Amino acid sequence: MELPRVGHYSPIGDVEYKVLEETRETIVYRNTVGDIVRDSKTGSTVSHTLEYGLKPTRESWERFKTFLNADDPARRPDGWERKAQALARSGRMLAFMGGSLYGWLRNWMAWSRCLC
Repeated sequence: MELPRVGHYSPIGDVEYKVLEETRETIVYRNTVGDIVRDSKTGSTVSHTLEYGLKPTRESWERFKTFLNADDPARRPDGWERKAQALARSGRMLAFMGGSLYGWLRNWMAWSRCLC
């Protein structure tokens, strides 16, 4: 079941998505924030980030910050207000899936760099 999404809260990058390698069981790709990721096509494991787009440099951080722009129109797709109102009237329990401080840092630049 897909959960209803009103907006986009993850980083919105400008790097072209590109498949780098593909086998019968896996796919390696560069995502829109520059990460190089290996995913299983069988769904039997979590994604493995081979290289992070966010490097531990000021220059990399300044570029990555642009992917977090709260005013980016892509964060609120057409019809988001109507969708939000419909969800509010639905009587269903709603949740905001905002992640966590540790989780975001781990996903952006590797857990080992978060522990320094």
